[in-house]
Amino acid sequence: MRPFIILLCLASITVSGCGKSDKDAESKAGVPLSINNPSKGKASTPKLKKDISNKAVEDLLKKAQDLTNQRQLASAIQALSQAIGLDPQDARLFHARADVYVLMGENANAQADFSLAIAASPKDARLYNIRGYFLMTHGASNEAMSDFDKALELDPKFPQAWNNKGLAYLAAKENKKAESAFAKAIEADRKYADAWNNRGFARMKLNKMKDAIADLNQAVKVRPDYATAWNNSGLVYMQQEEFASAAKSFSRAVEIEPLNARWLTNRREALLKQESFDKASEDTIRLKWLARLNAYSEKARLQPENVEAWLLRADHLMFGNELDMAMQDYGRVLALSPGNTEALTGRAKAYLQTGRIKEAISDLDESLIIAQTSDAFSARGDAWFALKQYDEAISDFESAQRFDEVVSKAYRARADEHQSEGRNSEAKADLQKAQEIDDFLSGKAIPEEVERAPDFPEEE
Repeated sequence: MRPFIILLCLASITVSGCGKSDKDAESKAGVPLSINNPSKGKASTPKLKKDISNKAVEDLLKKAQDLTNQRQLASAIQALSQAIGLDPQDARLFHARADVYVLMGENANAQADFSLAIAASPKDARLYNIRGYFLMTHGASNEAMSDFDKALELDPKFPQAWNNKGLAYLAAKENKKAESAFAKAIEADRKYADAWNNRGFARMKLNKMKDAIADLNQAVKVRPDYATAWNNSGLVYMQQEEFASAAKSFSRAVEIEPLNARWLTNRREALLKQESFDKASEDTIRLKWLARLNAYSEKARLQPENVEAWLLRADHLMFGNELDMAMQDYGRVLALSPGNTEALTGRAKAYLQTGRIKEAISDLDESLIIAQTSDAFSARGDAWFALKQYDEAISDFESAQRFDEVVSKAYRARADEHQSEGRNSEAKADLQKAQEIDDFLSGKAIPEEVERAPDFPEEE
């Protein structure tokens, strides 16, 4: 069989997990480690034993957090610097400013502030672990290991520090030591899914496939929506040539993260090994859709004020049935271009597919006030049909000049209403309309409203 390349991926400190972008995903065929660091996450607002007495400091810290959430990073740095001026012994402030510097890509400043946080609270094991994690993800493995050791000296049962130490060993290809470090993390916290996943990886590197699967199964037992662990178990199954089990694991990863190209690529490989060519072909089509989505996403990222870029992305998401994301993008278009009829109609269609009928009608009413398009009439007809308001549905279908099975059903449903209330002539007329549409769809006839295309002249 074709061997899988197993790669160690150490993510940036600001990234949860490994290889989150599809661009990265397509370049990595191996087992992505989970380096989610719960300690790192919590440390963004560390619970240091600090008497909260300076309201001005707390207000500035809260302001900085809000500014960071709004991506106003320079202003956040300014607020945190003001807070540090008021209380230069508060480790939280240096740590928070370091996190913002990381987001800005100013790694030297970030490292300096992580160190100042430690100087302000030298007995806090979490701060050493956090700085170590930062150093590890920026290539300073020896310095990182020293920080993890110091964290464990202060707190010998610190699971995240053991986990990170294991990752540092893996980076140095010391797989046996990595396995032992992850085991220590698991001993300290039996519900630590990342440690189970990472020990599974280390054991796979040590060719302990049975033990690797056991660890990965435990990882997904602790965290059922852990896509990386599901993918990793699939890759172990692939190495054991258990292709059906591999496909099941990859499918679970795809269910959890449907926009991750790695999971789809790996599932397609498993399906091909089983000669399930039709299903593999479906994954190929989806991968092409994802590649185009990546292109649209990149254009929107580079041109965030470009209405057309967001519209293209939203329409593509609709085509891929990613309705929630599509609605968000249509919302972005409407924020940039209020009253944009394409966005109103597109979002209405997404509302319709998610059962939000009244919201769909509201968007379509607004769109039709601005421009009376057949697309909007047609969509609003669907909304009225869903509400069983057949008069309104048929009126909109007629305005859209639409003739399909739904329109036929609308006429038949209204005919039933006429019949039940004794309006036999109206019922007969609606049934006749429905039959004309059915005949048209079957190729037997063309409704009067549809004009036949002219015949080509006969050749002489």
